[in-house]
Amino acid sequence: MGTRILVVDNEADIAALVADSLAREGHRVSTATSGSEALATAISETPDLIIADSRLPDLTGVELVKQLRKRNETRDVRVILLTAGDETDRADRLSLGADDYISKPFSPQELVLRVGSVLRRRP
Repeated sequence: MGTRILVVDNEADIAALVADSLAREGHRVSTATSGSEALATAISETPDLIIADSRLPDLTGVELVKQLRKRNETRDVRVILLTAGDETDRADRLSLGADDYISKPFSPQELVLRVGSVLRRRP
């Protein structure tokens, strides 16, 4: 595949699990530990997909999505949010521009399948 994916999570074990699962599927994966780092990386590298924890310490996943959608160079980057919120929170995240969400805890298999689904939706 070779799809470029940026994984954003301040919990190293979750970031490693996500990155390893996607790398095994042939994706090129990079990581960031904060929303501001993810935004800077997205602007400079324009990944095909960002998987971000919705509860980052400096810039929440929702704020990250809003910032990405405002910029021409990142407007079309697909985003999946990792969330532990309730159904209302998840619906809000989708309405604000996320392409999908995955509820924590999640299985690596579900993650890989959802990534494939999101990547097929847009050219």
